[in-house]
Amino acid sequence: MDHLPLPPGRKEHLRVGFFARRSVYKPGEFFILPQQQVHCEIRSLLQSGLPRHIDAQSANEFLQSWLFFGLLAQVLHQDINANNFIDPKPRTIHTRRLPDILEEWSKRQNAIISSIDANDDSMSHYSTQWLIASKALDIAKRFISQHDFIQPLSHRWPREKSFITPSPIAASCVIVDEKMIFSIAILGEALEQRRREVYMNLRHGSQYIEHTIGQNYVAWSYSSILRDEMLKRGWCLAQIARLESTCRLSAVYFLYSLKNMNVPSYVHGQCTSTNCKAALAQRGPLHRRCDGNCDQFYLQVQDGEVETWIKRGLTPLVTWDSEAGLVVKPYKLSTMSVKFGALSHSWDEGLIAFGNDARGSNNRMMHACQIMSLQRTFDEFAKQDSKSSDISGNQNNVKIPFWVDILCMPRSNEAKAIAINQLKEIYSLAKHVVVWDRGLLQAGKSVDLINICSRIKLGDWYRRLWALQETIVAKPRTLCFEIQDGSIVRLDDLVSVFHNAQIDPASAYHYCWEAISAISPEVLRQRQLVHEDLAACAEEAVRNLWCAIRHRLVGHAEDETIVIANILGLDVSHLQVNETPHLGIPADIIFLPQGKQKLSGCQWAPRSWLDKGRWASPISFRPSRNVQTAYIMKSGLLVSFFGFSIQLPSQRHPSSPGPQQIKFKLRLLTTAVKWFALVLEPEDCSESTMQRPLGGDNHLYLILSCEPKVR
Repeated sequence: MDHLPLPPGRKEHLRVGFFARRSVYKPGEFFILPQQQVHCEIRSLLQSGLPRHIDAQSANEFLQSWLFFGLLAQVLHQDINANNFIDPKPRTIHTRRLPDILEEWSKRQNAIISSIDANDDSMSHYSTQWLIASKALDIAKRFISQHDFIQPLSHRWPREKSFITPSPIAASCVIVDEKMIFSIAILGEALEQRRREVYMNLRHGSQYIEHTIGQNYVAWSYSSILRDEMLKRGWCLAQIARLESTCRLSAVYFLYSLKNMNVPSYVHGQCTSTNCKAALAQRGPLHRRCDGNCDQFYLQVQDGEVETWIKRGLTPLVTWDSEAGLVVKPYKLSTMSVKFGALSHSWDEGLIAFGNDARGSNNRMMHACQIMSLQRTFDEFAKQDSKSSDISGNQNNVKIPFWVDILCMPRSNEAKAIAINQLKEIYSLAKHVVVWDRGLLQAGKSVDLINICSRIKLGDWYRRLWALQETIVAKPRTLCFEIQDGSIVRLDDLVSVFHNAQIDPASAYHYCWEAISAISPEVLRQRQLVHEDLAACAEEAVRNLWCAIRHRLVGHAEDETIVIANILGLDVSHLQVNETPHLGIPADIIFLPQGKQKLSGCQWAPRSWLDKGRWASPISFRPSRNVQTAYIMKSGLLVSFFGFSIQLPSQRHPSSPGPQQIKFKLRLLTTAVKWFALVLEPEDCSESTMQRPLGGDNHLYLILSCEPKVR
């Protein structure tokens, strides 16, 4: 793992024993090593694992020879000298030279590609070589993922069933060295990443190469070593599962040593892989830039006038002045040219909320130090903006108004429904949006950008669904993060850090760039789509949002509909018309690029995009021989998957005598564990009728969700 940056707090990398006996491994030997060393065919190894007669030492030697050095030689199509990967004392394996080896291979590939004519025989030879390497990678990944002793976390597994204690690989009774398996998975991820980067430079499109690339982010392996260490450091089991499902193992390795920044470790004792049950009450409000002696100094806004303004379509904003105190005024944001700020935070972190009133509702009080801190922050922004635009600064010390939910959000259901529908407008029109995250506010006075990126990724704010909306709709260069000493870090600066790591092979973080991606690429792309021309790229927006929203947390299930509709530019006001079911609003809703589907007699799916599946893709249309995903019945089209684009095939299967037997297939990943069924019932079941609502080229996108109610 030496080619990766040293995990924070670690003095050295995990050391992996060197078991291989041979010195040189050649291309092509990957496919014959199983027969030579363990007398098994590759097919048998994939189906049954290692043979029973093999001992631990022989198993470790074979797997490292076959899946590390043999795989590396096959994929790079060059001889690999194992001695170049040995640390003599102790006798362990190192990968310090791996980035240089991959860079040299990449340059050779680019030179070959630039000299190849698309119609030349050399292109066919190159494609064949590429496909053989792809097959080797696929075999290695299948063996590791199918027969590794560490399984993905699942809500179906009780916590009592330990995922830490390893078990034998398949038929063999041998427990192989887990660190060695871990090193194979890390190598496989690095090879896949560089191959994808080389393919992006391929000038001549080749269908034989194209289908071996894609976003193939299925996990190579999981590590009980990392899981065990993360639990000891206070990680939540649900957070571990989320990290494993959204990052490659290389990124998890870099992040695993970070202590949990939010709560002490003991509060996660009852958490499961899908639900964090931490005792949030132990996290009190966080004082800002004060000595902590303002506990008895609270400020609040009266409910009555706020509700009146909101019902009139106005938005309350607050200011703080040492003489006037806390002042709240209404604004018509869509027509008034007002410069204001907004605060984004996770309600569950308890950064602001102080307690409950007599009715059990939040008392809507804030510490004075928090309000003063926000006022200073937004006033400072105004001064900086004035200087950068060569306009005289805030000469009269005009206070910049700002919006914060705990003060400006009403509590009655009727007014709250209107206010929730205003959130998109508030965060999209705010001059500056400041994020408060507990992990950042307690990070210390001197933290670098890498540390900030990692803390954001692991923080509660990042996981909240409402924070996703606020991040996406906020205008470019307005979103920023505050750290402990009150200084501000802009999102653009953080994006530059991990974007440079992603595209620069010389970066120390190149092979684990997901670990420092403060905001995922899908969210950044969605921001770009929203602020450019969402209508012109509606199909991409739906697909991209499906990827961006996974593993987010939301307190009310019906909020998912509101957030996704807002991000996709749809008006959600019609979802607030009633509280009772069966009044014309379907329990689950489909949004199409052209608008809402109006066919009657439809049952909508899926119920949620906040799934726990791993790396399922909604944009893969390649047929699979093993997976039946949909077929036409007399009652309509039955679809047994979720979050995917449906397209009726243009031609009927030759053996199908009627439309009710027409079948089509879609490639799915077997790790998607949550399934929903969709039945479309048109007026009749003829093929022409089915073609009409679905269209020959029209894609039907499934979105969500639960009963909207008054939200």
